[in-house]
Amino acid sequence: MKYYVYAIHTDGSRNRLLDSFDSFQAASAEERRMQDANFPRDNYFVRMFAAESDDAATAKANSLRPR
Repeated sequence: MKYYVYAIHTDGSRNRLLDSFDSFQAASAEERRMQDANFPRDNYFVRMFAAESDDAATAKANSLRPR
């Protein structure tokens, strides 16, 4: 299972895969680094999650998007 770090957009923009990792620790560190670089006025938030495949990760990222 891989770990994916996504920028989940809160507007009409497409979600962006920032990176994928084989280790939880590396993915978690990247998530924290990207969250620290995120400003309140930005139109996205950063989340890390596990998924079985790239397609499953895309579906998960889309489900996390606020409606």
